[in-house]
Amino acid sequence: MPQETINQYRYPGSRPFETNERSLFFGREQDTEAFYRLVKLHPLVTLFSKSGIGKSSLLNAGIIPQVIKDGQYEPLRIRFEAFVEGKNLSPLDIFRKVIVPNGSASTFLDKLIENEPSLWHDIKEFQIEKNKGLLLIFDQCEELFTYPPETIQEFKRQLVEALYTVVPDRYLNILEKFLSENNGSLPLTDEQMQQLQTPPSIKIIISIRSDRKYFLSKLSDSLLDVEKIGYELNPLEIDQATLAIKHPAQIDDPTLATPVFRYSEEAMQELLRFLTKGGSQKVEPFQLQILCNVLEKKVQKPGQVLQRGDLGDVEKIIENYYEDQLALIKDPKEREAARTLIEKGLILEEGKIRLTLFEGQIARDYPIKPDTIVQLVNSHLLRREVSLKGGFMYELSHDAWVDPVLRAKARHEEAKQKAEEARRRKEEKEELERQQKAREEEIRLEREAREAELTRQKEIADRERGLRLEAERSRRRALIYARIAVATSILMLLLGVLATDYYIWSLVSTGTRLEDSEKYDDAVKSFETARDFDLLDRYTLQIRIDSVKVKQKQQADYNILVSQADSLNNLGGQYLLDALDLYKKAISTGYPKYEHAKAQSDAIQNQRFTISRTLLSDGVARFDAGNFSGALQLYEIADKFDQNNDYIRRKIEQTRMKMK
Repeated sequence: MPQETINQYRYPGSRPFETNERSLFFGREQDTEAFYRLVKLHPLVTLFSKSGIGKSSLLNAGIIPQVIKDGQYEPLRIRFEAFVEGKNLSPLDIFRKVIVPNGSASTFLDKLIENEPSLWHDIKEFQIEKNKGLLLIFDQCEELFTYPPETIQEFKRQLVEALYTVVPDRYLNILEKFLSENNGSLPLTDEQMQQLQTPPSIKIIISIRSDRKYFLSKLSDSLLDVEKIGYELNPLEIDQATLAIKHPAQIDDPTLATPVFRYSEEAMQELLRFLTKGGSQKVEPFQLQILCNVLEKKVQKPGQVLQRGDLGDVEKIIENYYEDQLALIKDPKEREAARTLIEKGLILEEGKIRLTLFEGQIARDYPIKPDTIVQLVNSHLLRREVSLKGGFMYELSHDAWVDPVLRAKARHEEAKQKAEEARRRKEEKEELERQQKAREEEIRLEREAREAELTRQKEIADRERGLRLEAERSRRRALIYARIAVATSILMLLLGVLATDYYIWSLVSTGTRLEDSEKYDDAVKSFETARDFDLLDRYTLQIRIDSVKVKQKQQADYNILVSQADSLNNLGGQYLLDALDLYKKAISTGYPKYEHAKAQSDAIQNQRFTISRTLLSDGVARFDAGNFSGALQLYEIADKFDQNNDYIRRKIEQTRMKMK
């Protein structure tokens, strides 16, 4: 998609260069010249490299501008995207919409077959209207092979007809019939007949990842030269990287976001040291463009020289870029979900290894919205890859993200831990204040109760003195009062017994309710209190207490096993089998609410063979590509998931023999 031409940065950062950024594209001059020479010499050439090396930038800002400048061919980019059931056009429809985006125009071809829906018709129509050659650029061609075989076959059939058939038989038959029915006259003029019989000039560029290059064999039955002429794009040499850093800064263009500036020699040396890891490797364009994009934004005035001190900690620029992209996610919950997906789902921290997740796995295991995933892909933190089974797989866009992401993860978790500690201290302080206030209130109530009791006792004493005086006046009345006092004492004793019984019953009822709610600690305390009052052991409370403690242990054992199993399950891959064993142990604890462990156990059982087949398929692809050590690693992991598969064992032995 074309970028804005006003306030445009000199370095595009993590995205590829676009066609309108040709003047900023440096370091690939030799590659552009060499590859364009192949394009001019051959009708079909292939461009391949590892992901992130710059195929799209070379095509967009190197080849396409040169083709437009020469004027002999019209470049058209075709991108199929990955197949998604019910959402995609066919490859043929996608191709035709690029050639005739506004639908077929009216040409003399309609006199023979009106608006025929074929590639031959569309390309011939293009030839009639434009009167120039056509350069077809199939970008990320590996996506084509995710479509159903029948749609790929139809696309190849029509492409072959458009490339190698001058005039299809159906058109010739119509012309012959017209001649016989109209005394030898034709419906077309001589000029139109000449145009009809002139083959179009067509060239094809196929851009594909190195590790997907084996897909080209599926086109060789139709495009015979598809695997013959290829150009491999490699990382930048130091002199190429130097040009890519220095020259864009010197472009004087008022539409750019920053004025002209340059780098000091010390700054250049530090950048190249970092990008080459001290001269031990070539330069990845991905890292170079991100670093320079960040540094460009530090330029404040025309002619400024960026010094070594302006660079700061170069190691942290990539790391800060990661945090900056996360900060662009406005919703805090989505931002945390994105962080969890990247830091826990897409990196195996133990080995600092990038992991790949299918979109179905992400939807199932991570609470992140599809729009947020699209934002992460557009920011080039994530790379979306097509799956041969349809849909997409996601991974970090580059190995260079692994260390910065892990460092950011460590800082984030430390910050979370500090925040949690601060929250805990705050809660403890508030709890102490609450307890202090409660104690003060308790003291106040006790004081008021004592004062009330003293008042009551004084009143009782006053009444007793009055009673004694009254007794002295009337002995009979005193005897009556004595009998009443005895009766009152008996009644109070009975009431005390009833109150104790009600208290025990209340404690047992509360304990039963707590036991049903699985609040076993509180239930045990309630039953133990009731037991201490139940001297006649009418409720057999010790048996209840022992039963609750058994349930409590079952629940604790189950929760520990499930927690460990969930952690391993989240790691995925080879850890799934260990998770399965723990889920089974959790079920065997006797804890009645084992539904989660049962569901997770069944899910792992259901997917272990699918994982085995996926690993086996990827291992075969790596084996075919010559990556025997990578293939052996995948075969051995697949063997853990499907230990009774003799085919996998044979593959392991075959790969080991190859490695010898």
